[in-house]
Amino acid sequence: MGRKALLTYFVILPLVVAVLALSADVSFAKKAPGTYGTANLMVVVERDPATILIIDGTDNEVVGRVKLPGARQPHAPVFSPDGRYYYVMGRNGVYFKVDLLKQKVVAKQKIGEDSRGSAITPDGRYVVAGNYKPGSVVIMDARDLKILKVIKGPKALVKGKIIQSRAASITDVGGVKNLMAIAWKDAGEVWVVDMNNPKFPVIKKFKGAGAALHDSFVTEDGRYYMLASQASHHMWIMDAYTLEYLGTISTRPDAKIAGKIPHPGPGACVDDICFTPNVGTGTVTAYKPAEVKFVKNIPTTGVKNPGGLFIRKHPSAKVVVADAVFHEGKKHSKVYVIDAEKLEVVKKLEVGPGAVHPDFTAKGAYRYVSSWGGNKVVIFDGKTFKKIKEIPAKTPTSIINSGRAHENGL
Repeated sequence: MGRKALLTYFVILPLVVAVLALSADVSFAKKAPGTYGTANLMVVVERDPATILIIDGTDNEVVGRVKLPGARQPHAPVFSPDGRYYYVMGRNGVYFKVDLLKQKVVAKQKIGEDSRGSAITPDGRYVVAGNYKPGSVVIMDARDLKILKVIKGPKALVKGKIIQSRAASITDVGGVKNLMAIAWKDAGEVWVVDMNNPKFPVIKKFKGAGAALHDSFVTEDGRYYMLASQASHHMWIMDAYTLEYLGTISTRPDAKIAGKIPHPGPGACVDDICFTPNVGTGTVTAYKPAEVKFVKNIPTTGVKNPGGLFIRKHPSAKVVVADAVFHEGKKHSKVYVIDAEKLEVVKKLEVGPGAVHPDFTAKGAYRYVSSWGGNKVVIFDGKTFKKIKEIPAKTPTSIINSGRAHENGL
């Protein structure tokens, strides 16, 4: 073998091996598009190849894979109210509408250069997405993703420069009031938009919500809006029925277990208690938003370890499950089952490296968790939490059940 051929061999072979390793051997069920329902689908984002894996959550069978052309690191998905359409964005500002029955992209829109977070109105008429660059929020017609309005972010001083604030999160609030709450990351402001009015006016502005605003979520009825301030280490609380600021809840009042950075993600509430992970330490904070009351910091990985991103409640049992993906350099392999009444971890489930984004099937029969670093989705029994199946996937991250289309705040 000549020198040139040998060089080509050693350059190309590792690339081929890497591609083969990433190309998970998925066994697809014999279900033609349109022959299954959309009320209990588990839709998995495959981060690196920019695809989504569609799994029937009733029999845990893969029914399809859809490519998101032009997307980079897809995230922040939402569903249409009937569960048929899946809206998802690439971090590079490309927004998609996917038909889960036909298994194809049916609309695509460029909304920015660096994008984070999206939401859909309860009536399914509008989708709203946020941009880091340019700092703005884009309102689109959910039918064809036509851009109807762009709301520019307020000015903010960052590292000595005046910039247009980034949009940290967008959340539908107030239930049938049909409102959208926009958290402006750099400005520390929360704006409320009236989605009933075709001009989409901003009807309320709150200032001083905290430094480095991040994710947000609402209680089941859409009333209490909870927003994480990463630099201020607190949850900012608003009553979305009255549009009144209620107060903040520190995630580190306990000196022994100090939560440094709250990250509510989709959040989880059981009765009057809500839960949010802390990225700074291995804890989950429990609190009562209606009373603006801290309840407890619940240890997961431990006091000196980074925490998780996502937490999800069981649909029919008083438990929540949290990840701790930032522990061990995003290689942590466990998720934590927390008893919402005892406020303690009762089970630790072994998933695989990069265990992230737990979610349940529609009625809680099964629990799904991504193993980001293990290239697989792991399925557990929703009652006993016994592992029952693994499905190969390509760098899976987000897993969301289509039944959550009926929830406020997704």
